[in-house]
Amino acid sequence: MFKKKLYLIGAGSGDPELITLKAINALKKCDVLLYDMLADKSLIDYAPTHCQKIFVGKKKGEHSMAQNMINELIISSFNEHKTIGRLKGGDPMVFGRAHEEIEIAQKHGIEVEVIPGISSYSALASKFLLPITKRETSHGFLVITATDYKTKLVENMEEMGRLNITLIIFMGVHLINEIVDLLKKIRPIDTPVGIFQSIGLPEEKVVVGSLENIIELKEAHKMGSPSLIVVGEVINKATIPTKLLL
Repeated sequence: MFKKKLYLIGAGSGDPELITLKAINALKKCDVLLYDMLADKSLIDYAPTHCQKIFVGKKKGEHSMAQNMINELIISSFNEHKTIGRLKGGDPMVFGRAHEEIEIAQKHGIEVEVIPGISSYSALASKFLLPITKRETSHGFLVITATDYKTKLVENMEEMGRLNITLIIFMGVHLINEIVDLLKKIRPIDTPVGIFQSIGLPEEKVVVGSLENIIELKEAHKMGSPSLIVVGEVINKATIPTKLLL
């Protein structure tokens, strides 16, 4: 009986040139490839011609396929094939629900290999020369998702928000009012805030302001998903091209 293997492949932040060589090599081995909304479509071409390519992308409010259905599809795909690829935007282990897929595969005796990708917050920092950490300005950073805003995460964010660190918030642009209200209680109103939309994609754009005016800027420039919110003095150290800065 053939050995079954699931590759969880990080597609990176959107720029197809940021894919790793290891990810490309894994894509070339796939019999079936399940790919996400945020994975650049050119990456799919690395899969062999016989490979069955299935879109299972999800974005807020428009789920193409529920997670439990994706899990079932992964397992059912192994009935006729030995190598399944799961191409995920960013890094599979950073807000990618990777462990749910790892657990279901391991439960069925399937070998799993995770291939890291460049997360959008890392790509953002490099592209805009934005130092997430900097002596005297930010001695650390906290990466959170606003998806669980109403849970214990709010308390964690409040506690960490008081420290001299950079806050990086995934999936939060739709909750910008609540996030700003919380941060105003723990940081000065002139604290710099940036919203970075579609990093590495043709439609990328950026707004930079402060806790005082970032809500108005977000509305004025119709900032939407996918976006990252970055809060902290390091924003002032970034180099953002004029053509992207709104």
